[in-house]
Amino acid sequence: MSFSFASSYLALWIWAIFQGFLTLAIFRQVVGLEKRAVQGVAPGELLVGTRAPQFAGIDYHSRQPIDISTFDGQGGVILFLAASCSACRELAKNINRFSPENLPPMVALCIGGQQQSAKIGK
Repeated sequence: MSFSFASSYLALWIWAIFQGFLTLAIFRQVVGLEKRAVQGVAPGELLVGTRAPQFAGIDYHSRQPIDISTFDGQGGVILFLAASCSACRELAKNINRFSPENLPPMVALCIGGQQQSAKIGK
């Protein structure tokens, strides 16, 4: 066996082992992402089904104080929106496309004043 053949053979095995470890690392990352997607969380976030933290604000339509504890015991979705966020405005506009019986109960919390919050969904 010549030196050049042996060195290329060794380099090929080193490359193959490196590729194997790289594939294993990528696979572990994908499995971790899949677990987080199934749970609906990323590191440091609340688990699905966790009781919501206490929030209070003013109901946009009735202008009455509202508290998140009003919805205790009901499943649902809390949307955090801001008038300055274009994705938030699009979400608020398009959420009404779905039929109400297909949507879970939702509470939208708009960050900003009344004038800014009035821009959401328009």
